[in-house]
Amino acid sequence: MSEVDELYELRNNFYLGHFATAVNEANKLKLSGDKAVERDVYLFRSLIAQKQYSTVLSEVKSSSPPQLVAVKCFAEYLSRGNAESQLKILDGQLQSLAPQNWVSPVISASIYHQEGQYENALRTLQLTDHIEASALQVQILVAIERPDQAKKLVSKMDEDSTLTQLCGAWTNIALGGEKAHDAYYAFQELMDKTQTSPILLNGAAAAHIAQQKWEEADGAVKEATEKDINCPETLINQIMVATQTGEEDIARRTLASLKGSHPSHPFVADLEQKEAEMDRIILQYKP
Repeated sequence: MSEVDELYELRNNFYLGHFATAVNEANKLKLSGDKAVERDVYLFRSLIAQKQYSTVLSEVKSSSPPQLVAVKCFAEYLSRGNAESQLKILDGQLQSLAPQNWVSPVISASIYHQEGQYENALRTLQLTDHIEASALQVQILVAIERPDQAKKLVSKMDEDSTLTQLCGAWTNIALGGEKAHDAYYAFQELMDKTQTSPILLNGAAAAHIAQQKWEEADGAVKEATEKDINCPETLINQIMVATQTGEEDIARRTLASLKGSHPSHPFVADLEQKEAEMDRIILQYKP
């Protein structure tokens, strides 16, 4: 008989964006050894997703297992923006990486990803074959407009994993056409099996946007707003929908809100870079 996966529900709730449920599930699990460490990894990452950075920073000590110290580095980075110092700590862990520690390379690559250093992120992810490393590689390949490579990687992942379903949906949105239609049904199926979350609703919204179904996308965005009004992906999708439907005031206000609440988000950083470049070009031709 195969061993019961005591972390299955916790892991799935984290992947699907049911972070409060994941915290409650983690608090109920009485485990020891490596299983207890992995439980705490998902517990603290769920708290980070809810922006409870101070809880993670106070509970994880320097003497904690390296996996938890890595998670603390991510909380430090997201709350204080000190990428270089956190990557230095993580690099020290990567030099003598234990087989069970897939967390440190994933966290390190996540910071590189946030910083737009995709090559460093992909290189770091080669240090582990954990499914989360594959999922992050898929996200990066989609971000650099290589959905063809992302599709190949998804085909090698565990087809029964929820994370593989999510990766397949993200890739299909990037591929567009009928694939975007398939992506919507993948997100809808996951919501039917569990419950809605900003992650799933924004995935559905993005699938609608890829098909230029603005009314349906607007409905998904509004439902996501009810779940978390300050989720950056919700704000980005709202900007996209409002721009395409002529709601210029909503688009402008939402963009201001995104810049104010998530100034270091990759979307904001990329947009500000493009705005600066446009200003430079305008100055060249200004009388």
